[in-house]
Amino acid sequence: MRPPRLHSISILLLLTAVSPLRAQGQAKIPRAADGKPDLSGVWLMQGENSRYYIVPEQLPPFQPGGEARFNAKHDAKDDPSGLKCLPFGMPRQIFAPYVMQVIQTPGQVAILYEFEHMFRVIPTAGGEHSTKPDPTWNGESIAKWDGDTLAIDTIGLHENTWMDRGGHMHSDALHVVERYRRADEKTIEAAITIDDPKIFTKPWTVNRKYALRPEGKLDEYVCEEQFQ
Repeated sequence: MRPPRLHSISILLLLTAVSPLRAQGQAKIPRAADGKPDLSGVWLMQGENSRYYIVPEQLPPFQPGGEARFNAKHDAKDDPSGLKCLPFGMPRQIFAPYVMQVIQTPGQVAILYEFEHMFRVIPTAGGEHSTKPDPTWNGESIAKWDGDTLAIDTIGLHENTWMDRGGHMHSDALHVVERYRRADEKTIEAAITIDDPKIFTKPWTVNRKYALRPEGKLDEYVCEEQFQ
């Protein structure tokens, strides 16, 4: 049997060997001047084609009448965005398979979307929402840092936007919370929580990953209306 002292020394040597590797992994996450993880860069969502659709298995129970609203039937030409050149809105903008560029500065973050060249400029100092925000395509967003995670809270969303390519609908009570965490140098993990108390009995969350495109850029996107 190995003497206790030699056993303790072996454990110490093992921890010493592992620690630099752990520190090296943490050092790979770029940080801004204020010490927060730097989310800046051009990013593309990873995953299968289903990323553009809401998966029914993810959904909680509906409120009375909520299922009829959520699953309203549409024809392809009724799409208010791709075929009529109206903005995607939220959260469909998040699910779109196009690159986005994040520009992070002290006190705010800007997210530029390739699709239709939409953008969001969001303060990161926290605070409260307006009492009755005017409904808009991207809503009213405020953000704050929760440790190394950027949490973006959005209300005041236009109720006639589609939530995804499948045409699922929402109400004027839609509340979206995005949580972005830079998992490593080349990956952002995102958790998008959707709360619509007029449609669902409780909030539900979609998880996504974004891959860094070091040489990526936002290409020109021109929407040409096809249906009158």
